[in-house]
Amino acid sequence: MLVEFLPGQTPSLLTFAGMQMEMAEMIGREVQLHTPPMLSKFFRSEVIREAGMLHAA
Repeated sequence: MLVEFLPGQTPSLLTFAGMQMEMAEMIGREVQLHTPPMLSKFFRSEVIREAGMLHAA
């Protein structure tokens, strides 16, 4: 899943891992969370272009 955070609201690595585990528990399968900078430069723009918002908090 592609996730984005508001400027200055980026979670710590430990919090990010906890979010990933919590999401996996919620949907009952392994989840990989990625932020746009974590994606390869070779396909980042395509992923961002095709992404759809599921939830905004």
